[in-house]
Amino acid sequence: MAKRGRPPVLDENKKGDIVAIVSMGCSRRTAARYVGCAPSTITYTAKRDAAFAKRLRQAEERSEIDNMKNIQEAAKKAQYWRAAAWILERRNPE
Repeated sequence: MAKRGRPPVLDENKKGDIVAIVSMGCSRRTAARYVGCAPSTITYTAKRDAAFAKRLRQAEERSEIDNMKNIQEAAKKAQYWRAAAWILERRNPE
């Protein structure tokens, strides 16, 4: 018997758009606005769809890693010493 009720707000195309947007460093809120849903819809969908949750988490982690690589590259140059200071402050806040 077919499942009745409201169709999911996030189809596979929208999920793909969300993952792509988040992987560029944008927030879930920005991704939600782009696909036309509430940020809570993304969270709710991720809780119900393990594959989407994994893709979303990996996109967020990849973005964080890419940003850290950029900061570390900048920190190697003397004129961008603030990048090195930023890393030290975050890793050793005390």
